[in-house]
Amino acid sequence: MQGAMLTAAWPEGFLEHELTEEVWEEGVLVKRGLRLRIGIDWGPVAVRLVPRTGRLDYVGRPMNRAARIAARAKAATVLASGAAWAVARPSLGARVAASPLGALALKGVRENVELWALRAR
Repeated sequence: MQGAMLTAAWPEGFLEHELTEEVWEEGVLVKRGLRLRIGIDWGPVAVRLVPRTGRLDYVGRPMNRAARIAARAKAATVLASGAAWAVARPSLGARVAASPLGALALKGVRENVELWALRAR
């Protein structure tokens, strides 16, 4: 998602909005567009159809933890639980850099959750 934000064809004037940004570091564009805060967790969830909207709704502890992880993220940041990173790491290889943040308390979650900050290389 973060990579797609860099090349998206945003409408004229969009990047001047207070909820967007464009950040350059040493001549390299590193952030552009919406300030997404992404939280990722892994585990079993249930899915149900919402009759009123016809859309699917995913429920379960991983969904709650992912929302709480996203709430801990800063703008334009991707955070993943240790469980999610352990599952994804072998297939992502060198394409993603991960920095451990330690086991942190999340609102509404009984046990501390190991968090990792992820970024594309």
